[in-house]
Amino acid sequence: MKAPAPRNISQRIVYRYSALTVTCFVGAMLQALAVGLTVALVTSFRYEQFGLARLLWFVPSHEFLWRAWCVAYSLSALGLLLIAVNWSQLVARRFRETAQFSTLLIAISSYAAIDAYLMMMTQFSDLARDANYNFSVNQLGTMQLSAVTVTQFLTRLMLLSNSLECIAGIILSICGFLTPKFPRAVAWLGLIIWLIAINATITAACGQTDLAVKIYYGSRALLIALFTTFGSVCTLRAADKSAGSLNKVTTGAEPASPPLQEAQASTNETSAPVDSSPTEGEPEELAGVDATTATDWRAT
Repeated sequence: MKAPAPRNISQRIVYRYSALTVTCFVGAMLQALAVGLTVALVTSFRYEQFGLARLLWFVPSHEFLWRAWCVAYSLSALGLLLIAVNWSQLVARRFRETAQFSTLLIAISSYAAIDAYLMMMTQFSDLARDANYNFSVNQLGTMQLSAVTVTQFLTRLMLLSNSLECIAGIILSICGFLTPKFPRAVAWLGLIIWLIAINATITAACGQTDLAVKIYYGSRALLIALFTTFGSVCTLRAADKSAGSLNKVTTGAEPASPPLQEAQASTNETSAPVDSSPTEGEPEELAGVDATTATDWRAT
């Protein structure tokens, strides 16, 4: 079977890194939008005066800001899921199943977060509107239903969604450390952020809800740095591969090194099929490439 041309391999690598770059920067922008709306929400709400009665008053008077905040965090959860999918494709093949399991955990986490934010956008908004404008309803019953809704929101967000996300993120970071060519800065940054974020689940389980909320949304702001760093690394790698491919097209292929000439001679003499699976610890970039092409890829 004829091996793919090195130029085609370089193009596929460039496309992969370019797609990952776009995903990372889109995720960073969605996260930045959500964090910015959180700052606007806290500024308007005066968080130091937090209380259920004040929250019921705040939502109807700032309905657009409230709904935009819920939608922004729902979209940022989807952005995190897309980045996790691309992250799992860059780890070594022997850790691929573990990374895919982590992606599944993040998918469940994203679903729980989206469900929690949509519940606050619809159900809690209706309860707040009834509490302020519909005086024919039972105000005590509305307050009780609102308290139950907020409790369900915090349970799904802090205890379920955040815990699954942190466990999956730590596993992905470890897989990145164990992959030779994975960017270490991204793995370290992800590990630190998710170790910080898991404290939100611990403090919420201990009953410190106020501190848990601050830790959770602080870690959301740190995710912007993670996504931006990941996207920058992928941009540099895509530019490097693109420049190398363009250099080969304009100047022609470089003469083969002695080890490569010996490998080509051995291949021509034996004409034996070559195992195209990457060796242990290699990323997916070398999948489907024979020994001759892989040696030339490494030499560049």
